[in-house]
Amino acid sequence: PAVATAFGIDSGAGLADSPASGGLAATLRAACAAGLADRQPVPIEARLPGAVGATILVRGVALPLAGTDAVQIVLSWREGLGRAATARLRAEIGMIWAETPGKTARSDPFSAECAG
Repeated sequence: PAVATAFGIDSGAGLADSPASGGLAATLRAACAAGLADRQPVPIEARLPGAVGATILVRGVALPLAGTDAVQIVLSWREGLGRAATARLRAEIGMIWAETPGKTARSDPFSAECAG
């Protein structure tokens, strides 16, 4: 239910019954229609706004079920940090990096010279 609410979809309701007029619900409806028309799996990718400037990246596939007019949707998602949260994380890691014995102090532990 929490994920459905975040994506603007009624948990347990069909997409046709969903009050969401756009966003992920519209993407899923389009994938279902394409899957039924072509009888082929349809990849799904969407980017949604998350909390505190984060971004939710959604990937999945709409799979038409053989011998029916139904489609099974399988989704996975990841939440990416927003710019402010990323800046805070980088600053915290930089402070820890500088305080670690045996490490040379660097202003940015994510710089190219630290890669590898």
